Amino acid sequence: MPTQPKLKVSLITTERNEASDIGAFIDSALAQSMPPDEIRDCRRRVHRRTLDVIKQRIEAGAPIKLVNAPGNRSVGRNAATKAARNEIIACTDVGSRLDRDWLTTSLSPLR
Repeated sequence: MPTQPKLKVSLITTERNEASDIGAFIDSALAQSMPPDEIRDCRRRVHRRTLDVIKQRIEAGAPIKLVNAPGNRSVGRNAATKAARNEIIACTDVGSRLDRDWLTTSLSPLR
């Protein structure tokens, strides 16, 4: 039986002053049984503390790319989707803590 090609996935999210949630969110995204190839985080308005947490994760090797798009959540999601480099896009909110198999389960119909 031939091996399925690996699905390349961009995980997009928006955030606005989410210093208390962003670290745990990123950690749960990176701990996926099938981690995303990139995380596109659209910053709608960010305090320095939030940005510091994100930059720490990037410096530690997290595949996070920041997108700036002031406006509401829809504007942010559209900007993050447009910036994503993969055809498959998963979207969730920073306030979420992702179950370890969230992405694998979400993408199972595509396999």
